[in-house]
Amino acid sequence: MSTRPGLPPATGTKRMGMFLDDPSLPDLIGDYEFPLETDFLVGMNSSKFHLLDTSEVGLPVFPGLDWSAEADLSFESFRRKGEVVDNPQFHQVNAFAVAAHTLALVEEALGQEIAWKHGGPLVIRPHAFQGQNAFYDSGSPSINFGFFTSPFQRTPIWTCLSHDIVAHELGHAILDSFRPQFLFSLHVDTGAIHESMGDLLALFSALEHKPVVERLFRDSGGDLRRPSTISNLAEQFGIGLGGVGMPSLRSALQGPPYPEAGFEVHDRSTTWTAAIYEILIRLVETIIPPRTNLVASRAELESPGDRTFDEFSEAVVTASYWTKGLLIRAFPYMTPTSVTMPGLARMMVFADERAFPDEPAHRDIAREVFERRGIWDPSLDLDPPSPGIGPAFEGFDRAGPTARHRMVRDHADALRIPMNLGATLLTPRMVTLSRTVEGAREGKSAGYSATITERYLYYSYEVQIDFGGFLFRVVGGGMLAMDEDYRDLLLVTDPELRGPSLAGTDPIGAAFSDVLRRFRETNHQALDGLRRGDGAPHPPASPFPYRLLTPEVGAPRLVRARCNLREHLEGIVGSRSLFPFRTAPDASPSASPGRGETASGSPDIARIVRSAREAEPDRGPSLVPGL
Repeated sequence: MSTRPGLPPATGTKRMGMFLDDPSLPDLIGDYEFPLETDFLVGMNSSKFHLLDTSEVGLPVFPGLDWSAEADLSFESFRRKGEVVDNPQFHQVNAFAVAAHTLALVEEALGQEIAWKHGGPLVIRPHAFQGQNAFYDSGSPSINFGFFTSPFQRTPIWTCLSHDIVAHELGHAILDSFRPQFLFSLHVDTGAIHESMGDLLALFSALEHKPVVERLFRDSGGDLRRPSTISNLAEQFGIGLGGVGMPSLRSALQGPPYPEAGFEVHDRSTTWTAAIYEILIRLVETIIPPRTNLVASRAELESPGDRTFDEFSEAVVTASYWTKGLLIRAFPYMTPTSVTMPGLARMMVFADERAFPDEPAHRDIAREVFERRGIWDPSLDLDPPSPGIGPAFEGFDRAGPTARHRMVRDHADALRIPMNLGATLLTPRMVTLSRTVEGAREGKSAGYSATITERYLYYSYEVQIDFGGFLFRVVGGGMLAMDEDYRDLLLVTDPELRGPSLAGTDPIGAAFSDVLRRFRETNHQALDGLRRGDGAPHPPASPFPYRLLTPEVGAPRLVRARCNLREHLEGIVGSRSLFPFRTAPDASPSASPGRGETASGSPDIARIVRSAREAEPDRGPSLVPGL
């Protein structure tokens, strides 16, 4: 219940309208029930989100409503008032509602609230720039959405109205806040999983809504292996960029096996997305066998209220919940600095074993999928130290910073920290998490319920590396999982250790050498440019997904460059030469998208901006010059 000064106590929920896909499918609409008993709405803000309708550089764009004073923000209320698609105030509500709904489903599965990396609410800018893009800004945590007029549709496309795009960008914000040091990882899988998580959250978010499942039923005839609304991401955006034949941002039905995956992170992300989607399909088929999963007649497709649809709908929603739990319960086991697909696959199975030790059916399906797709790696060593070291950390929470460092340093060998490479320890931390799992909700024994308490020691370090005369710092780290009594459960390290490396005298050094070798092979042209210092860190034909972060003192770091929605599409499409038109040099995907662009060539957008500003003429300078 809200207790903010000047506001009466609020009870219940407030409905906030949103598209469940995007405006190209206008029948897929719904409302998010914002929980007023546990959060508040003031202006266009809550405890977790700050909706700011300004450009990237702070210029006001559209006026907004005071949501606390509005009795009804539902989709139907906006529709009764007239325009929805081109109504900036609905854009604001839609972006907020989708973000809040997606965050809630993650927090439910994780068993804890997400704290944004900067400590305050995450900024949402629904009209940040004019351009064919959307992006998450890690440096100034915010999700930013562009708008443009499509040359193929001649109508404005507002990326903030796409449920998929909002959920995708929020996925980046969630993972970046959960693991901010992932930006420094040299492993290509870490960037790929970052991209895949955005797509998967869009998938899970959509499948919570019955109208989407009805559409899925009609699209696929009850066969999830067919292309459908769900297996494609952000259709309107793709069509707006390249016409009807343009591939959408994600095809969850596709994705190469892990050994064949490319090294471009967006393309590589489809390997993980496709694997999780296949697990979802397999779990649906445990509820509805494939032979009865197919609809026999067109009449059944036209009647979503019949038994066939009801069974399908229940199976999809239930299996989506199971799959989401399998994936997100593994998050706490990730190291602070990196994650790989084989590592995350092993963590998913381990997390399910901890939650449901006597019921292996779901994790067995997941393992079969991972094995078939070449992701499962039994040689990956996740065994905890022997003898266990957990009891040595019982006083960690009460200790000061120096004592905490000493605890980790005293067990550096057991934690596989390469002190012989000159590792510099960064600040360690411990998190204790309790979560309750219910068998009935998870497709397990109906009477089963358990509360699991685990403690996670997270540590990281820096090592200075010499790449042929070019010095920079790389990070490594690990996670030691313990039960509530500080008994060791699992040790995950970055870099990962596998069977062959364990046989040597310096396994962690050998693992570091392997990571650096693969990084050098993948990015040798760009690294040559950095060593030359010729101002050309990479040739145009060889994209380098990093930028240099140079401190006042010490060697520089390589930081993964900020990617965005357009880059995601280009990566998944694969051949950049097929993209219908290129971004101008001053608005390239590696730069801030849309910065400095104007709406001069878009009469429909200009009309909407002018109309909104006439309604509030004293708002200040416009994003669009001359209006």
